[in-house]
Amino acid sequence: MVTFFSFSAVTGAGLSFAILVGSMFWTGIFFVLVVLVMIAIMVWGDNALHAWLDRCLWGQLESERYDDMEIEQNEFKLAVGG
Repeated sequence: MVTFFSFSAVTGAGLSFAILVGSMFWTGIFFVLVVLVMIAIMVWGDNALHAWLDRCLWGQLESERYDDMEIEQNEFKLAVGG
């Protein structure tokens, strides 16, 4: 994901520079790249399983952990689609 966000920053800067310079060709190219990167971030970004892993017993979000094991198990079943 770091790669996608870095590429998003680069393409955003390129788009800004192309608009500033007034180049319609490069503005169009960078606009398409920005849209493609944002779609990639949405497709390959965090999903329900990642959210469950962050909130489970050994997850990183201590303040947002599940209250008991039954809720945690039900959320796991939802995250894996079962």
